[in-house]
Amino acid sequence: MAPTNEQLAIAASIDKKVSAFPDTAGGMEHLLVRMYEYMPDFKRILDTAAPGDLDMLCEQYPHFYRFAKLLEQLAESIAQTKGHTPEPSARKPKPSPKKPT
Repeated sequence: MAPTNEQLAIAASIDKKVSAFPDTAGGMEHLLVRMYEYMPDFKRILDTAAPGDLDMLCEQYPHFYRFAKLLEQLAESIAQTKGHTPEPSARKPKPSPKKPT
């Protein structure tokens, strides 16, 4: 399946905006702040993409890929910092601490 026209338009818009930011550490922080308004659109793509669509969009729009990769790295970092796994189904409940007797 191919990305929809809506997905293509969103990816093109994100690609254009991201292309204005340098690919440096400081530039990446600035990029996250400036791209906040695009987060719902990016999420829309994630929620509606058929298998393979995201790969096609990333191949067609290199700055969209850069943004997607940045968000992926951020999510992984947050998950590691908080001690969570990204998949809720993979989490096992922690045993309750025993009260001293």
